[in-house]
Amino acid sequence: MLRSGRASDFQQASKLVTGPFLSGFETIDSHFADWLLIERRRVEDHLIAQTLKVLNDARLAEPSPRIEAGARFILQIDASNEQAHQILIQALLVGGRRTEAEQQLEICKAELKAALDAVPEAATLALLEIGSGALQQSQPSERPYAMAGALIGESADAVQLPELTIVQLGNGASQSPYALSALDEIRTSLAAYRNLDLYDQSLVGGNGANVELTRVEAGELGSFLLRFRHDPFTDCLYLQLERRDTGRVQFNEVIDLERIRSIDDLKSSCFQAVDRIQGHIIGRLRSRPGVTPFSRWCQAEALLWEFSLSSDQRALKILDELMSEHPSFSLPHAGKTSVLLKRLMYYPLAAGGVVCPEDAVDSGSRAVLLDPWQVLAQRISGWALTVAGRASEARKSFAEAERLNPRDPFNLMSVAEGYGFIGDLDRARQLADSALSKVSAAPRVFYEYMGNIHFSTGDYGQAADLLSRAPSDSIVALVTRISALLKQGNGSEAQRVLEQLKSRALSRLPNAVPANHEIVRTWLHHTNMYQDPAARAAYAAGGSFVLSNLNFN
Repeated sequence: MLRSGRASDFQQASKLVTGPFLSGFETIDSHFADWLLIERRRVEDHLIAQTLKVLNDARLAEPSPRIEAGARFILQIDASNEQAHQILIQALLVGGRRTEAEQQLEICKAELKAALDAVPEAATLALLEIGSGALQQSQPSERPYAMAGALIGESADAVQLPELTIVQLGNGASQSPYALSALDEIRTSLAAYRNLDLYDQSLVGGNGANVELTRVEAGELGSFLLRFRHDPFTDCLYLQLERRDTGRVQFNEVIDLERIRSIDDLKSSCFQAVDRIQGHIIGRLRSRPGVTPFSRWCQAEALLWEFSLSSDQRALKILDELMSEHPSFSLPHAGKTSVLLKRLMYYPLAAGGVVCPEDAVDSGSRAVLLDPWQVLAQRISGWALTVAGRASEARKSFAEAERLNPRDPFNLMSVAEGYGFIGDLDRARQLADSALSKVSAAPRVFYEYMGNIHFSTGDYGQAADLLSRAPSDSIVALVTRISALLKQGNGSEAQRVLEQLKSRALSRLPNAVPANHEIVRTWLHHTNMYQDPAARAAYAAGGSFVLSNLNFN
């Protein structure tokens, strides 16, 4: 229904979505509840992303029941989704229903306050100041890519980050080696992300005494306290995250050392704690608008994770502003590199300026130059170099990304995929196995990474199977899967996957872009990053199959 995207489809879909995914099953046990929280968010994000693709919120040239119904469907799933409120308000204004638009803005304010303790963006508030005529005349446009700022001005260290103070309670000398190792592991893992200002006050609380630190004004970014205590009687590690402005406890985490059998077990448990800390501190910044440079980066990063052309365009606006105002801040340059790469690899038929691999290489190199210890900058630079066919340089960037953060499974799996493309196959398999060992359940995107790795090794059967479980909206994964099926001689299944490619990636083309073989041929060349000759030839054969079966002029 969402793919069809008619007003009646959205209305019928609203009747089917009667509440949160698996509502009522949260109490089965705590481990299932943790899984359900993540899976529920994934389901909701998928439904919202699919709806936004169909709505194409830049096109509001005339009153549209379809757009209004789609926006209301999103708000049924997430009443605090500000983008859906914006779309609905615009649709109501275009339809001449100003009173309803004003009421919707008040609803938006109330939902954001209740769910996020936030206020609407200035762009949302300004909608009512724009006449419906101006909205009707507005046409979708691609914001040109701004030039990156000169490498001068303020230091990157001047960009303020959220604060986290780590306090170790008890006598460190009496604690078990695992307890001390866990503290070091958590401290090092948090530092590897380079998105927190860390302060360490270990060993200040002897004899298990409670430590009271001075309350501080947290500001927009927040200031937090992480209490760490080992209890020798239960042989458990207790972590407690608090807000330093109010003292409010955000959550507690317990690591049972009796269940730790190896250092790998310990690292896995510590990563789960670190991931939860990161998710709480950084996640709150991604879900609300902010004014500080880092919170604006978090908002842009959240848009980049939506993985759609419209969200990338919104992210790019924020990134361009950050690069202009804070030219020494590395992360916006890395984010822009991500946008350029996605334009090359996933939106080959999008309207707008032409992007070439060297544009992404230049942007990624600038991000690394500004902060060579930033793992995202190193990894994204490696991918830009891979797309540009510069394998030896890409290997150095991937190796540095691996060294900077060997604990994050998402970083390891992305680097493993990069190693697979450039032909370092043994290292690719080792890192992929390491990444899988660190997660309790593999995210669906991991299947795409692993499928590409198996494709690079010539294991086409396993590659096709893994890619069948990957997200189905990745057009690169669909072409790779077609190539793997053809190598197995399964032409009928390859034809079926081709239909998915055509319906998902090539069906809704911008009117200004003529669909022709040359555009798709160039895109297929950019996405053939395999350095192994056999894998490269196999992907090229799949690309030829795609071209020969497309009815382009």
